[in-house]
Amino acid sequence: MVQPACVNTSADSSRYQSNGSLFTFFLTSPLPAFCRLVGLSATNLGMGVYDHADKLLSSFFSEWGEALTTSNSLDVVWARLLSDPFLKRLILRFIFCRACFSLYSPSSKKKECIPDCLPQLPEEVIPGSPAVEACISQLASSFKVVKHFRFSGSMSISEDTGAENQQDADCASSEYNSNKTSDLNITEIEEQKFADENGH
Repeated sequence: MVQPACVNTSADSSRYQSNGSLFTFFLTSPLPAFCRLVGLSATNLGMGVYDHADKLLSSFFSEWGEALTTSNSLDVVWARLLSDPFLKRLILRFIFCRACFSLYSPSSKKKECIPDCLPQLPEEVIPGSPAVEACISQLASSFKVVKHFRFSGSMSISEDTGAENQQDADCASSEYNSNKTSDLNITEIEEQKFADENGH
C-alpha cells in the first residue's frame, strides 16, 4: 500500500496541517478520517448520526471482506495477508481510504492524491465498483455531504434519500446528549479501540 504524494486533501486542510497524514488517519480511524476529509467535526455530530454511519461502514467492510476472499482474481499475496485479522482490517480501511480520495471532488482527478497498491486488488473493490461506491454515497448522504463527491450516474444520490433515517438518528442523538457531555472525543475513542484490538 502506497501513500499518495498529495496527503492533505481535506475540505478544511489548514486546520489539520500539524496532525499528520490523512492517509494514516484513515488506516487508524476511518470514520473520523472521513469526517475530516469533508470538513466535519466528529465530536460535533450527534451520536445517533455517528453510530448509524459506523454500523453502515462495518457492514460494508464485512461485504468487501467476503468479496475479497471469494474473488477469483485475488493475488496470492493479498490472500496470505487476509488470513491475519489485523492486516485484513488495514486492507479494508485502505480500500475505504482509496475510494474516498478517488470519489472526493477536489482529488478525484488528481492521480497523485490517490493511494495505490501493488499487486492490484480485485475489481470488486476498486473505487468505482458498485459495492464500494455505494458505501461512500450512503455515508455522504448520512452526513449530508454528497456535494463533495463525484458519483457515477447509476450511483447518484440525493442528500434527502436518507432523510427518514437521519431523523431517527437525530432523535437518538437528542436523547443521548441529554445524558452525556457534549465534548465527547470520538476520535480518541476510535484510536483507543484500534489500539485495544491489536494489543497496543
